Amino acid sequence: MASLLKQWLDMKPSTPKIVWAEFDGYARKVFANDPTDWYADAAGYAGAIIQAHSIIPSHCVTFDLLAPFLFRPECTIRSPSELLVQLDNPTILNFVEDVLNALSHRFNDHADLILKVQSAADLVTFIDESLECDFDTLDELSSVSAGLIRRFSDKGVSGLVLARQGVHSISLDEVDAYQPLFSIAKHYDWLTGLEFSGISNGPLEAEGLDADFWLAPDFPVFALATGSYVKPVGGGLTANFWNGDERIENVGSGFLYGTVPVNCEPESVLSAVRGLRIG
Repeated sequence: MASLLKQWLDMKPSTPKIVWAEFDGYARKVFANDPTDWYADAAGYAGAIIQAHSIIPSHCVTFDLLAPFLFRPECTIRSPSELLVQLDNPTILNFVEDVLNALSHRFNDHADLILKVQSAADLVTFIDESLECDFDTLDELSSVSAGLIRRFSDKGVSGLVLARQGVHSISLDEVDAYQPLFSIAKHYDWLTGLEFSGISNGPLEAEGLDADFWLAPDFPVFALATGSYVKPVGGGLTANFWNGDERIENVGSGFLYGTVPVNCEPESVLSAVRGLRIG
């Protein structure tokens, strides 16, 4: 099946709007009873995501490719070399493969499977804030992510999103370090996106980075409507939206994107989904 998001971006939509909700944390809590081994049981993980999607029928399903390596209880990473060792862990690699096989099989005919990776600049902060965030470090960490993307390139994936936290503009060093990731994705005929998370308004800039779209999960709809952007920008599905404190008018068209808060009440989520009229 052709990518729903690509059809929408090409202005030949099979649906008048794209609704893209991320719900990994919410699925973990509500449908899997918040297990400590969330990134260990592939069947349990995939089952919870599939259950969550049956309630929140998103047109895209995101899998955070680095999360199983970074956020296991026993995982301690203090340097880029230690991250590289983690990415060769056969147990985690098998988990990722099994999850992607299950999700691509389940969603292959009615939702896009999108891989997300943290930006190298955010990985530097995660590993050790005292590390120098220069081009060589950014390039090294981006190369690590690139190898992982290649490893799972045959899993029915439709796109790649690079997530960047807390900035409005991507530096030139970052652009140079990240562009090879997007080139790899383009080679596989995937869509490419850049996520600006942790900011709620203002300009966005990533000159030289060949993304098909941008994501601003914390931008309310009015911030998207009043801004001038060189790329299609998805947003509007903020925490306030999911908690029922903010309504979205005229949901018949548009690019709606956001993350369901982990602690959101199921009743509020159901009400929000009914308001979106997506299922």
